[in-house]
Amino acid sequence: MTTKQLLLFILFFITNSNFAQNKEKTNDYSIQSFSNNNVIQICDILPNLNSSNSICYTGNFSFSTSTTGNYSYTGNPQANYGCLSTQPNQTWFVLTVTSTTSLTKSLNFTFPNNNSYDIDAAIWGPIYQNDLINACASLYNSPITCDYDTQDPDLIITNAAVGQKYLLVITNYENTPNVLQITQPSVGTVEYCTPNCPTVPTPTILASASTINCGQSVTLNTTGCNAVTAWSDGIVGSSRTVSPTTNTTFTAICSNNGCISTNSNAVNINIQNLPAPVITSSASSISCGQSSTLTATGCAGTITWSNEAVGSTISVSPAIQTNYTATCKIGNCISPLSNTKTIDISNVAAPTISSTSNTVTCDQSVTLIANG
Repeated sequence: MTTKQLLLFILFFITNSNFAQNKEKTNDYSIQSFSNNNVIQICDILPNLNSSNSICYTGNFSFSTSTTGNYSYTGNPQANYGCLSTQPNQTWFVLTVTSTTSLTKSLNFTFPNNNSYDIDAAIWGPIYQNDLINACASLYNSPITCDYDTQDPDLIITNAAVGQKYLLVITNYENTPNVLQITQPSVGTVEYCTPNCPTVPTPTILASASTINCGQSVTLNTTGCNAVTAWSDGIVGSSRTVSPTTNTTFTAICSNNGCISTNSNAVNINIQNLPAPVITSSASSISCGQSSTLTATGCAGTITWSNEAVGSTISVSPAIQTNYTATCKIGNCISPLSNTKTIDISNVAAPTISSTSNTVTCDQSVTLIANG
C-alpha cells in the first residue's frame, strides 16, 4: 500500500462529505510571504486580482503544473483543505460561472493530464457576494467538492448560478513537471482566472548604522520599490526607525496589487551592551550597626541594586557580611552586572567584667561592672 493509499484509507473513515456553504468572515490578510522567495500566499493577491495581475480563459486551455522551486502560490495557514491531506505545488484559479442548464444547474469537471500523473484538486465557494475581498474567507470552510485519489481529478459544483465565483486549487502530488488540460464543465461554462504577476522590483535596504548601543536607534530606508514596502517584522513603509535590544536582521519586499518581489538584501543591526556600572563604598568594613554608603557610576539611566534598592547612591547597614552588585537600565536595555562590593562586619569586642568584691558573706551583695 502506498503512502497516499494509506492516507485515502484513513480519510474514508474521518472525512465528512457534507460540506458547508461559506459565510462572510472579516480577516486581515497582511503581507507575510518571507519564508520562500518563490512561494507566496494566494490571499496576498486575491482581494486585488484584476486584469493587470491575472490571466483569464473562457475556453479549454492547458498549463504546466507547479513543482518545487517554481514561482507559485499557497493557501493561507488556516485553510481547510478537506480531503487534500497533502497540498504540494499548488496552482490557484478563480472560477466564475458564465452559464448553466436550467435542469441540473450542476457543473462537472475532469482535468486530464498528459502523463496520468497524480493530480488532486478542490473547490470552495460560492464566494460571499461574489466579491473577491471575501475569497479567502471561503478557505476556512470545507471544500464543496474535493478529489484526492490517484486518478485525474473529478469535481462537481451543484446548484450553480450564473455570476457565482469559486476558488479552485490544483496540486501536483508527484512533484513532476506535467501539462494539465483544463476543460469547460460537461454542462455549462465557466471563466478561469489565475494570478499572473508581473515582475516586481526588489527593494534595497540602507541603514544609518550597522552597530548601535542598546537603547539607541537606527534608521532603515528602502529604494527601488515604487509600490508598498513590507518588512520582515510586518511593518509597512519605505522608511522606519528601529531600536532593537538584541542583534536583529531586517529584510523587506515590494508589494504591488498583491504581486510580491523577492526578498531584499538582509541588513544586520548589531547591539552593543550597555557598560556595566562601577561600585565604590565609603567603607568596606564596618561594625555591626554602622552603615556604609555605596555609589554606582558610569550609568546614564536607572541603577537597580541587588537588594532591590534603586538609585545611584544607597546607604546599607548589613548585620552580616554582604555582597552588593548593580545594573544599569535605559529603556528596555539592561547592562551586565557591575563589580561586586563586599561589606564586612567587624566583630564586636567582648566586654570585660569586674566586681567590687570577689568574696561575700551570706546576704551581702556585690556589684558587677562590664567594660568595653
